[in-house]
Amino acid sequence: MFVLVAVVCMTVVSGFMRETASAQSSYLDAFTDFNNWTVGTKLDNCITCHVSGSTTRNTYGQEIETVMLQNPLYSIYNAMSFADGYDSDGDEWPNWVEIDGIYFPGDPTDYPECVDNDGDGFPPSTELRPPCSTIKDCNDNDAEMFPGNPEVCFNSKNNDCDSYVEDNTDPDCSSACTDSDDDGYSVEGGICGPVDCNDNDPDINPAACDIKKDGIDQNCDGSDRTSGKPCQ
Repeated sequence: MFVLVAVVCMTVVSGFMRETASAQSSYLDAFTDFNNWTVGTKLDNCITCHVSGSTTRNTYGQEIETVMLQNPLYSIYNAMSFADGYDSDGDEWPNWVEIDGIYFPGDPTDYPECVDNDGDGFPPSTELRPPCSTIKDCNDNDAEMFPGNPEVCFNSKNNDCDSYVEDNTDPDCSSACTDSDDDGYSVEGGICGPVDCNDNDPDINPAACDIKKDGIDQNCDGSDRTSGKPCQ
């Protein structure tokens, strides 16, 4: 058993770990050696493995003991490594994540918070860890942008967080092209094709012939034609 209080230790008797009344501060040293970033933190303390003010082991300490009882040849380092993948205190955070973040792996009230700035259920890429979502948010400051959200076309947002950042290249928006005058050209451009500069007049579109000097830009090139052959 991994013991972090100077009143309990474990010895091997007939192949089993048994408690004795001998001081074993070396177990705490082993913990901080194995998890060297915990030196000088709140985890550099016997309550990491024991109930505060008691020789009773908490759930993390019990987990370590169980591993060593089941594997008598394990060193304390083997047992800690094996137990890293458990969630000893049942708070949904694996022991290694809690220890890495300086949280008690044997205290269900002490655990990391899931970062989700916009409250849409998806964390930024720096927070991809259980039990938080392991799918990152493409914009953690906009609740209308997250993986799986239906795409709202031509609103300048990548609502579904797919690889199409611009709506005018997103296949999801191909059916959302606006063509009010049914001339085959839409106002959005991009994936919708050449921009119709007047979607209320079917005679004005990028394929139309621009009538000379009539003051109207029929072909949507930005100006009225002043020369060349007349339209047929």
